[in-house]
Amino acid sequence: MKAPPHPRAPIADLFASTRPAAVWLRRLLLLAALLAGLSASATTIRYLTPPWLYEKDFLQEYLFGRAVLSGVSPYTMMHELGALFLTRPDIPLFAHPTPHPPPVVFVAAPFGLLPYEQSQAAWFVLEIACLAAALRLLIQPLFPDLNIGQFTLICLTAIPLLHFWEELGLGQLMMLQLLLLVAAWRALRVRREGTGAILLGLALALKLIAWPIVILLMVGRRRRAMIVALATFACANLAAALVLGLREVIYYYAVVSGWVWGIYRGDWGNFSLVSVGWRLFEGAGVTSWSGIHAPPLVAAPGLAYPAAILVAGIWLAVGFTWAAKAHSFDGAFGMALCTSVLASPLTWCHYLILLVMPLAIAVRRVVNLGFPRRSVYPLLLLVVALSIPASLIHDAMMRFVRPAQTPENGAIIPFAASLIDLLPAAAVIGLLLLLRQLDRHESGAPAPHDWAGQAAGGG
Repeated sequence: MKAPPHPRAPIADLFASTRPAAVWLRRLLLLAALLAGLSASATTIRYLTPPWLYEKDFLQEYLFGRAVLSGVSPYTMMHELGALFLTRPDIPLFAHPTPHPPPVVFVAAPFGLLPYEQSQAAWFVLEIACLAAALRLLIQPLFPDLNIGQFTLICLTAIPLLHFWEELGLGQLMMLQLLLLVAAWRALRVRREGTGAILLGLALALKLIAWPIVILLMVGRRRRAMIVALATFACANLAAALVLGLREVIYYYAVVSGWVWGIYRGDWGNFSLVSVGWRLFEGAGVTSWSGIHAPPLVAAPGLAYPAAILVAGIWLAVGFTWAAKAHSFDGAFGMALCTSVLASPLTWCHYLILLVMPLAIAVRRVVNLGFPRRSVYPLLLLVVALSIPASLIHDAMMRFVRPAQTPENGAIIPFAASLIDLLPAAAVIGLLLLLRQLDRHESGAPAPHDWAGQAAGGG
């Protein structure tokens, strides 16, 4: 067996040692992780009860489903749908139509059959099931012999990480998308092209976040998978057109998507690299309900859009280049997914749960390389950085509040302080760099592009 190419991290020896001190330290770490998981789980369960259950993003899906079942346009303003279908007039709703695409109708409509209180609880159960299934698919190659108790413990300790608990509390679509993308990755890595491509196409139909993976398939000469994924996406939208009407589908892609993006493109919670142009030349927190406003570095709104295109274009070019040159499909997929998250026009903290896939790939590489110190510590640091709650980032920025207030009564902070919100983006960039480093140093790696023409090992 080859010796590790770099010094082994002491933390690896800690988990392998049988010394009493190491055993007790492992138990303390496990207890701390368990308590953190229980605390995060309690927070998510709290969102199932009043008044928090009326603050969930799931209201978007529920009103979407109720509107369709009642013959009302699902892209009516949300406060108007709320007046029609919610029993409480004081529920806070977004001042725009639902931002989610037409194929969501097939997910939302069944939940519209129930009263909201029961519907959001049923959605929570579905999200838990999606999380468990996705983690099982990710963990199985690393730990194939886990029993049900060990797997449950892993699921529980994972909830505080990567904003899983925030996603469960919000009731967004990301858990379902995560499961579809993990299943697509597992199928594509063993060249089950049809199954993997269909799952990828369905994930794109829910949210277009992972579209760069389709381009990666084309670059990797896996054109059949690319065509099937695009066909699945198109069929999902055509099926939605049969249910909603073609006009509604066109209205969403031509009007609603750009409308919602225009509202949130400079919002403090949006750390997409596309937002950088507006942060630099127009300011952050431009929505009246964001609570935080920051001036631009240079007041030149006309430069915001070109700067956004330039920054996003550079990011896509770098991400695509590194992914295309990866030595394995796992490395290529992980890098493409990192690229996808920050290339999305809107990127919120709950999008980061998708990065559990690149992190799992990185963990497997670290194990294969013998826990090299230069990779273990950056990996642990990235997990922490990607798991910082949005509320802590908000509180950190609020420490720099200026006495003056905006006309909308939002807090004003300096431009430099608003960059704290880009910490998750920096962590995603760091994960991309780590994946590239691990891909280049994994022993016995095949030549570049072999992932395109050969099946990856491991089921």
